[in-house]
Amino acid sequence: PGKCWDETHNITLTVGESVTVGDCIRITCYKDLSISGASCSPKVVQIDNFECKELPMDLSQDYPDCCPKIQCVGEDGSLVVF
Repeated sequence: PGKCWDETHNITLTVGESVTVGDCIRITCYKDLSISGASCSPKVVQIDNFECKELPMDLSQDYPDCCPKIQCVGEDGSLVVF
């Protein structure tokens, strides 16, 4: 009673609590005992004279830091990460 239940991930949360579960999903418990989930958005990056690739998720981090990053390397060797 007084807690949120996320059946998909088999976890109980207190009101106001947020946790990162599964493949980088943040679950949040609200006062009305509803829950919401947030996950990583797809990223597409195109930069002239750069070659870009998606880096894997870092599941050791909490959401949103666990989301995949885009790494771009320029023709001059410069590196940009989104």
